[in-house]
Order: sequence, then C-alpha cells, then structure tokens
Amino acid sequence: MVPREPFTLRRITSEDGLPNNRVQSMLQTADGYLWVGTAFGLARFDGVVFKVFDYGSGDFTKDSITALAVDSKGVLWVGTPDGLYQRVQQRFHRIGREQGLGNAEVRCLQALASGGVLVGASDGLYRVNGVVESVVPSVDVHRLQRLPGGQVLVQLADRWLEFHEASRKLIAPREEFSPGNRPAVILPLDEKGRRWAATPEGIFLKDKSSWRNLWVAPVDRRVSFDQIAVDSDGQPWFLGSSLGVLRLSGENDIVPAFTESAGIKKASVFFVDHEKTRWLGTADGLVQLHPRLAMSYTEAELSSGECRSLFEAPDGTVWIATAAGLDSIKQGVVQPSRGGLAAQSGSIYSVSVDAGGVVWFGKDGAGLMRLNPTDQAAAAVHLPYSTPKIRVLYHDFENQLWVGMDEGLVCLKDGVVQTFKGFEAFEGRRIRAVYRERSGTLWVGTDGFGICRLVGGDAKWYEGLTITDNRVLTIQGDSKEGIWVGTKRGLTYFNNGNFSLFTARNALPESVVNQVFERGDGYIWLSGLKGVHRLHRETLLSIALDKEVPIPCVTLNRADGMESSETSGGQQPAGSFTRDGRIWVPTGRGATAIDSARVQERVQLPKVVLEEVKAGAKLSRLFVDGYYDGQVLGAVGSQGKVVDVPSNQRDSLQIQYTANTFIQPSKVRFRYRLSELQKEWSEPMDRRVAVFTRLRPRHYTFEVQAMNLQGEVSPEIATFSFRVYPKLNESWWFGATVCALGTVGVASLLRVRWQRQRESIRAEVTSLERERTRIARDLHDDVGANMTGLGLKAQLAALEFPGEASAKLQELARDIRSLVDRMREVIWAVNPECDTLENLVNYLTHSVEGFLTAAGCRCRLDVPAALPRLPVCAEARHNLLSVTKEALNNAVRHAEASEVFVRIAVDPARLQLQIKDDGCGFDPDDTEIVRINGSGHGMGNMRKRIEDLRGVFTVRSSPGEGTEIVAELQLSDLAKVKIKSNGHNDTAASQRTSNQPQSKYDRNSATTQHR
Repeated sequence: MVPREPFTLRRITSEDGLPNNRVQSMLQTADGYLWVGTAFGLARFDGVVFKVFDYGSGDFTKDSITALAVDSKGVLWVGTPDGLYQRVQQRFHRIGREQGLGNAEVRCLQALASGGVLVGASDGLYRVNGVVESVVPSVDVHRLQRLPGGQVLVQLADRWLEFHEASRKLIAPREEFSPGNRPAVILPLDEKGRRWAATPEGIFLKDKSSWRNLWVAPVDRRVSFDQIAVDSDGQPWFLGSSLGVLRLSGENDIVPAFTESAGIKKASVFFVDHEKTRWLGTADGLVQLHPRLAMSYTEAELSSGECRSLFEAPDGTVWIATAAGLDSIKQGVVQPSRGGLAAQSGSIYSVSVDAGGVVWFGKDGAGLMRLNPTDQAAAAVHLPYSTPKIRVLYHDFENQLWVGMDEGLVCLKDGVVQTFKGFEAFEGRRIRAVYRERSGTLWVGTDGFGICRLVGGDAKWYEGLTITDNRVLTIQGDSKEGIWVGTKRGLTYFNNGNFSLFTARNALPESVVNQVFERGDGYIWLSGLKGVHRLHRETLLSIALDKEVPIPCVTLNRADGMESSETSGGQQPAGSFTRDGRIWVPTGRGATAIDSARVQERVQLPKVVLEEVKAGAKLSRLFVDGYYDGQVLGAVGSQGKVVDVPSNQRDSLQIQYTANTFIQPSKVRFRYRLSELQKEWSEPMDRRVAVFTRLRPRHYTFEVQAMNLQGEVSPEIATFSFRVYPKLNESWWFGATVCALGTVGVASLLRVRWQRQRESIRAEVTSLERERTRIARDLHDDVGANMTGLGLKAQLAALEFPGEASAKLQELARDIRSLVDRMREVIWAVNPECDTLENLVNYLTHSVEGFLTAAGCRCRLDVPAALPRLPVCAEARHNLLSVTKEALNNAVRHAEASEVFVRIAVDPARLQLQIKDDGCGFDPDDTEIVRINGSGHGMGNMRKRIEDLRGVFTVRSSPGEGTEIVAELQLSDLAKVKIKSNGHNDTAASQRTSNQPQSKYDRNSATTQHR
C-alpha cells in the first residue's frame, strides 16, 4: 500500500511575509490573531498578512523571540535573550536588568492564574506582575508547564519541581510525572487521563499505575524531545529535534506523523488554534496542517489511473472500473484483481454490485460480465446485442439490473433478459443514465436526446427548454421524492410536474454535473470538472426562478487531497455515497474518497477585527489595534465610544479591517455600511479597507460583517462610531457672529460715510447721472447694437428659411447664453496643466456633486484617497466628463432617481468608472421605451466615447431595479489617444499588443438603448 499523508500541508515562509523561517514559539490571542516568534522577529498573522515587530521597527532590542504568553487579563508577554516585553496600548515595554530581571535572558514563560507571568531564565525563576520578583534565584530553568489543576511545573536540568504560588517556593511534585529520575518532556494529563513522558530512551505512557514504554529510541541516534502536545482530536504529538514529528495512532502505536516526502524534520513547536487547525513551527518555516478530506488511490496501486465508474458492495468493498481492468478497495487497502481481470485487454466503463454481492461490469470487447464472490474468474452474460459498449449498470429496488448502451436499454432479473413495453423508444438513443422510482416509473437519460419518463409502457420525452441540456450524465432520486438530472450544462430538478433549472449562470459553481449525491441531511453534492461541490438543498431550490444568483458552495479539489479536480462522467454509476459517510468519485488520476463529515470543519463563521482607521490627506492614525487616544476601544470596534474626526481630516477616511481565520482566508468576503447614510449593505467583496471622502459634519457608525465560504454572514458586527466636526466657517455660531459683526460694521461705515459725504452728494448727483447716461448709451450703441444686429439677422434669416432651418436659427440666442458655461469646460479640457489623473478625478467629483445637489438628488461617492501621478490626455478627460454628465442627466431626468452612487476605482493598470442609480430602470430590448424617452443615442454616444478610448462600456438595467453603467479603461490608454475622423481608434496609435489580457467586462457587455 502506498503511504499517504493524513494531512494537507500549507508551508508559510519568509517569502510569504514571515520575518524568518526558524519558528521558536506560537500562540493565539483572544481577538484571533496568531503570534509567531522567530529567530529574527515577532509576527502577527491574520491568515493573509503578516505584521512584523522587530529590531528594525524599534519594538525590540534583539530580534530572537524565545517565548510567548498571554496572562489572565489578555496582555501579551514576549521573551527575548535581552529581556521580557509587555505589550500595552500597541507598544512593547521592556523589562530587563534595570528592573531586576537577572541577566534578562528569558527562556520560557507561563501565565499565572493570579495575574502576570512566571519567567524562567538560566539564572533563576521570576514572577512579573507590575514589578519583578525573584522567586527562586540561581536555578537553571528549562521549561514551565501548567497542570490541569492550575499548578505550574518547573523543569530544571535534572528534575521537575512544582511552583507553590502562595509561598513563592519550588517544592517536590506531589505526583510522579516521568519514569525514574531521567529528564523528560512531559504531558501530565491528557483528555483521557493518560500521562505521557518523552526521554532520550523513548516515549512512555502511564494510564493506570505504572509506566509503559510504547516507543524505544534508536540506539544509533541521539534523541531529544522539545514538546508533547495534544491536537483537536485529543491525540498526543511528540516533537523531537532529530526525529521530526511522531504521533499516537490507535491506542498504543507511535508512528511518524508524516512521510519523508513531506520534508518536515526539525519541528519544535506544535499549536492548535481556535478553529482546531494544527500548526507546526519548524526550522524551515510555519506549517499549517488540515486533516486530509480527500484520500486518493492512484495508478501506483490501481490497474490504471484512468477510473470511469465505481460502486460499493454490501460488504463495504468499493469496486472500481478503470481503463485497464477491475479493482477493489476494502477498508482502505487495494485488493489484488481476481481472475486476471486487470490483465485482460479492453476497458471497463461501468460496474455495479447486486444485493447478493455479485459484481457486474461492462468490458469493452466482451460485453456484460459477472463475478460471483466465490468465483475466481468472471463469466460473460449474453445480451441481445453483439459486444456492446456498456455505459450504464444500475440495480433498482427490486434488484433488477438495467444495462444501458449506445444501442439501447436491457433489463435483467436473476440473469434473464426481461421485456417491457416501450423499450423500442430507446433503440439507438445512446443511454447514459437510468433511475427507477418505487412507483415503477422509469427515467432514462440519453446523450443528445434528452430524458424519457416511462410509465406503463407510455414514453414521454423531455428536452429543449425542459432540461438544462439534452446530453444527460446522471439521474438520481432524492429524499423528497424528486428527481435530479445532471447534464453537461447544468442541473434539472423534477418534482410534482414542476421543473427547476440550475446552471453556472444562476446557481451552480460549474456547468458539468457528472454525478449527484444526496442523503437527506439538507445538502446535495455534485461532482464535475472542477471538483466536488456541496450545496444547501433548500437554498438551491428557493432561488430556482431567480436569475444570476450564485448560492454559497463548499468546493473540494486538489487543495483538499484530490489527485485531480476533474471527475469522470458519462458512465453510471459515476460515484458512490458509501455507508461510512464518504463520497467516492472516479477521476482521470485515480479514485478519490471524500470524508463528508469533516467538511463542516471548513465552514467557520469568521470574526471581524477592526485594525486601523486613518483620516486626512496625510492619513493620520485615529484608531490602531483597539486603542484610541490611550483608551481601550476593543478589537471589534469602538463599542459605543465615539471617535472625533477633526474638520481638517474629513476629506478622506480609511477604515481597515480583517477576519482572523486560517481556513481558506482568501475566500472570506466582507460587507459594510455607514448606518446613518446607507440602509443596505454593500456587495460582498474581498477588500479589507473601506474609504469614504468628503463626509458632512455629523455622527456616523461604520458597520462591517464577514462571510464564510458558504456565504453565511457572521452574526457579530464590528462597529466604529465617529463624529465629523464642521469647519469653523460651517458652524452656526460662526455664521451668526459674522452676520452680526457685518451688520454693525456696515451700519457704522455707512453712517460715517453719510456724515462725510452728505454735503458732496448733491454736487456729485449731477455728475454721476451724466456718467451713467454715457455708459448706458455706449452699451446700447455698441454692445446692444451688435447683439440687436445679430438678433435681427437671425430673425430675418429665419423668415427666409422656413421649416427646420427657421427653428435652428431661433435657437441661436439660447446657444449663445450657454456658450460661457461650455467655454469653461473647453478651457479645462484643453489646459495642459490639467492633464493628470488626480485633476481628472477631482474635477469629476466636483461636477457630480454640483449637478446632483442642484437636482436635489442624493449622492454617494467612492473615490481613492491617494492617486498615482499619471498623465491623462485632453481627449480622455473630455470624453469621461461627457459620459459622466450624460449618465447623471439620464438618472435625474429619465430614471427619476433619488440616489446616485458614483465609484472611481484605480489599480496599477486600470481605471474603472461606475455610476449606479436607484431609478425606474428600463428594458434594453424595449423599443417603446426608447421611442418615448429619446432618440436612443445617449447610451450609444457614451459607449462610443469609451470605445474611442479603447475602453469597455457596460450597462446593466431592468425595470424597477435601477441602472448601472461601468466604464473600464487602461491607464496606459488614457495618456494618449489618437482618434480617426470616422470615430474608430487609429491602429498605429492605439492597438493593444496581442498578449494583453482581455478585460473581465468584455464578455459581459450588452447593447442597450437610451432611456
């Protein structure tokens, strides 16, 4: 038997952000962070990002981290060769020789129930709780270990002693914790009441009254152990510096935890986190261990790695049909093929076992074969077809065998071919699946002809729109008397005459469904080309009529131990749900068994932690790791306390958060909102920062939640309450004071001037009247005359040219009045000093705010706080401004929106403009709406402007659901765009290179009409 790793391994090294590969200590704090002490610094890990504390950051005087501990108050303590450090309010405070800590070389730490920590050093034992107290001087402490009763054991060079906290003394232990007087690493008491000890001679167990030697150390190798720990299953692990990792298997066997191929040798730290994930600290980095959910049997054990079909026999044996023979696996051991089955030529496509244990299989070139449990060779079974290629073998509830072939369908009972009315409907239909209900109704799936329901000899075919695809791969009944049909394009559910269709577009993780598994526990399992997927049955059925609504799903693939994520299909059975709760699926690289019971361990509800809040142009820190202005706010947020945001920092606010989970952390999604402004949550996203700009003065509460792999939302909400203060000139008292002072000042000034000029007014009145008369005459004769002349010319021309020409001339005056506003935009567009990305985003933001404010429409903006200094040409700025104005005009005038959301996102390569309203929406295919609302060129013009910039323009809308417009452009294209006279991009100036990746929006764009 080929040895298998019982765990999947994820190696984390310095290339992933770990400060150093030599891991020396580990622990997890209550907020979920994993702290890793290395030879060159301390790291805090949330599953995605490491935050490093070391000499370079100014946190420690020496980088080596020798020990970690958390006391009863949640304070983190860090031991180093140059003293003890206590983390208080985001800072590490050193305790060393100056405070009485001997030579300051900390070897080990142990938290005390009364508070503080016990410190073991080479020159004594110390207790630190506010002050340093030398408990036992001049002893060489190697280890500290807490007993289940709360006592602390102290290991010296040659013996164990017990620390008596009340008397501050080391006393002889009241119990025997190791065999003899030999130095040992011990586990005083595990969950089963056993005591373990590891010495240079071996591993010992004391389960009753005496010690037993379960494992003897090799005589030719020097053995030492660093730790004994218990995993989440209650099994002990033994870490030795020269032996790698050992663990208990069964009751008395000590075995290597990994094969040599795993490459884990020098492991000194074992740790189990809150999610029951096992961790190893080694000299080569951090290793994360997950119990292997999928166990694969490959071509090294089977007659061929290309498996087509498999089935579980009544005795628990799993029979596997491969491209080179028939194999069987019982209790995890591959059995040798009997009767020369593996040596015979020809492929086996399907296999099934009847209630009596007889194995039936279809062999290419030989037809149907049967193998009795007591026979040594398989016998051929005659069928009314010559050497058919048998794709389907299915035993129904009456132990009848249904044989499906390209030529048709045959039924055998007790080895005799049965005849049924209606079977002629299946001739030449390429049978791929069969299922018979207890009522006698027969379902038959074909390759290219759909599915047939045969009742009393009457055949009814379902194809076309009734099922997802005519190429059927599997038919299975479920616990609710429904029928699942898997095809090459999705899944169909039949129940009480109703049909529900599911595809990769609206619900499924992929299109191909090779096999369906269901056991009545509320979930269904699907095997396909991307792995094995678990979906919640009721959730799937509840959205059957919705469109484009993906549902939560747990997917198992190569990361979980499968040799190949692509399962085999087109034969029946293409998998088996065995009695021990495992799902067996055939693949192109062997047979895989999945432990379905342990999948739930991967579905945790992550806890959100607020890490940091920055505000202002310089992004000053307001909140870091649960502290604000020296006050503890808590890891999950401000918890009712309000953080003040000064008026000069309100232009930008960044809130950074995370979820401390280590089970596929990259798949965690977040949603957030400002509860005072947004009733609805944001769309789930993997971003771990929220940015808000130009917040108005008021009180706000930011809320964020995390979602697990199944899309379930954590009930815990992390909150951050803050108050934005107004600027001086925005406060009510400032306006009142200015008005009062202005009134008094103006009154005083007028009075003084009136007194001084009372006599001169009469003399100046005549002169002033003459000057005003002259100005009026000049305006009338010059500017007025010219404007009148232009008006008369336009009017006379209107009389000479009837019809449309006359109407256009009459619009001339109105065009002149709008010229000034238009000129401002033109000046901005052509001004070379404005050719930057930052200026573009600022101008668009001000334009959006001004337009929507004037229209009385709510505005939500999401723009980057900091932008790269990149050039943007005049054509690009002009087109983007025009698209924005047209979209806002549509939202206000036609959609009658009450709120518009504008988002500008910038990454190193692209710029994305998103404009979304909550208006009436429209049907892009409804020509009547186009006729009523306009010529229909608005959307076309916007699309044309974006495509002139070599961008992608996308519109999504439906009646009553608002409209969303997305424009995506490459930053490199915005720098310089050359447009031909016919409106198409100039090839020489704008054609992309052939290896440039296609935008993700290219295949989702749709032709729409102006509303």
